[in-house]
Amino acid sequence: MRERLRDLAAASHAVAVGQVERAAEGVTAERERLEAQVTSAGGVLAQARSIAELEGVTVEIAASRGDVDAAVARHGEAIGASAATEKALKEKARQLRTAERILELVQEQRASKAMRGEQRAADDLAAGRRR
Repeated sequence: MRERLRDLAAASHAVAVGQVERAAEGVTAERERLEAQVTSAGGVLAQARSIAELEGVTVEIAASRGDVDAAVARHGEAIGASAATEKALKEKARQLRTAERILELVQEQRASKAMRGEQRAADDLAAGRRR
């Protein structure tokens, strides 16, 4: 059962890591889009004939910056989720190791008791033959 819980935690962490990677790709894509927009804005600004055209460029660039900020926020959230799932995975692995160690100790004690019982029975049988 504990192995299944650990496996579930591992799968959850793998999903979270995938989300971090996708969020990082999203940040990169938004930054590239902003860069392209700023580059193309130079030509538009040079040909602008009114304040409205200048404000239009400003609005578009501000919107792209907002998209970059949103992508960075999503990436941060994904990193936080990944850290939480990593912590849960480590905890499940620790619990599994503890449970396995406890099982080993119980099995060793049972084996020791069984050997002592067998030894006592053998000793009693040998003592009975001597009489």
